[in-house]
Amino acid sequence: MLTEAIKQNDIESILLSGIVLNDNTLTYDEKYFESNTIARATIKVNNDTKQRLENYYEYISNNLKLLDNQVFVWIFYHSEVIYSIIITSENLVTFKEISNWDLSKMRAWIKQKEDFFFDSKKYFDLGEQEDDYQKSLETLSFCDLDIEVDYDEILFSSSIDLTQFPSNLIINKKDFISSKVPLTNVISAEWLIKNGNEFYLKKDFSSTAWIPIEDGDIPINSSFNKLKPILDSNGTKIIESRNLNKHIYTDINIFLAHGEIGFNNFKAIYTNHSSESAILNVDDLFGKGEIAILFICNSGLTNEDIFANSVTSLCYDILKLGYKAVIAPFWRLEISIPSYWLEVFFNEFKKGCKLSTAVHLANTELAIYKDDISNAFFVPEGRLAMHLYGNPNLKIKT
Repeated sequence: MLTEAIKQNDIESILLSGIVLNDNTLTYDEKYFESNTIARATIKVNNDTKQRLENYYEYISNNLKLLDNQVFVWIFYHSEVIYSIIITSENLVTFKEISNWDLSKMRAWIKQKEDFFFDSKKYFDLGEQEDDYQKSLETLSFCDLDIEVDYDEILFSSSIDLTQFPSNLIINKKDFISSKVPLTNVISAEWLIKNGNEFYLKKDFSSTAWIPIEDGDIPINSSFNKLKPILDSNGTKIIESRNLNKHIYTDINIFLAHGEIGFNNFKAIYTNHSSESAILNVDDLFGKGEIAILFICNSGLTNEDIFANSVTSLCYDILKLGYKAVIAPFWRLEISIPSYWLEVFFNEFKKGCKLSTAVHLANTELAIYKDDISNAFFVPEGRLAMHLYGNPNLKIKT
């Protein structure tokens, strides 16, 4: 069906294929039956779903509410070619092949992505980082979207088989999109329609930070010492032990620990470098909230689960818990970044910036020279590590 739809430029059928090509486990309720339960062999038709699918273009067009100059971008893979559908806030829909996207180079880069992280030992001045920024643009030029419409913000989604590539590193017009404007991974068009409305937190929103310094890990303690004044000034409750006395239940929740990769997937959260320190029940750790901020290496990683036709991702798991958005690093995070990032994020969010803008400004601030370290985090490994998943349209009431 998709091959024919592409040949005929049938946008409605292409959009409809996104239900299968994207991970929609966050959108559609999965139904399970206990063992020895008798279930109906025939499918009970939901009339609302039937009508939606039969008029899918109209459904997307009427319900995908984009703010001024927000652009929704969906890229997908089919028969060794990458395609894009772009929808503007004026409801202009375009479909095209992305001729600039080189799949073989993307796959080669993904195999080496564990080596992609900010290493402060490499850089002695900002000029070296500026040179390496340009080198990264040249290396990653295979993922240029070639978007022709104007935009102030990108709401991004991709088919499952492209999720291994970090969305913050996608290029347009020879620069990283996320260096220029806010970019949010909104999971899918269906997820955005269901969960992407403007949402307001109360002005005196509550926040909690889980930073398990009691386990004696030096990097965690070092980050904590820099974060504590910022947390205190923002009225954030701090939990210093690995074990929780009760579930976290505040608006913005911050988590700082180690994170490791295993078999290209996020493996586990650790409170020190001992394997015995792994957190086994992450649901109990994350509790409930609106926004989760993870200063946990590799916790923003997404990967394809080919057997389940879904995405394996800690961020997706947290969204399933009821969070509206998750911010996390796609790769290893340098230990001094969290304090610089969080201070700017809190300041901008409290000024009334919506979530995606506050994240973008916090990322952008990392690139600015810092007197106390005589350097900056100008290269993409530093300034673009923190990825936003979920609803970009969260704000506080002002």
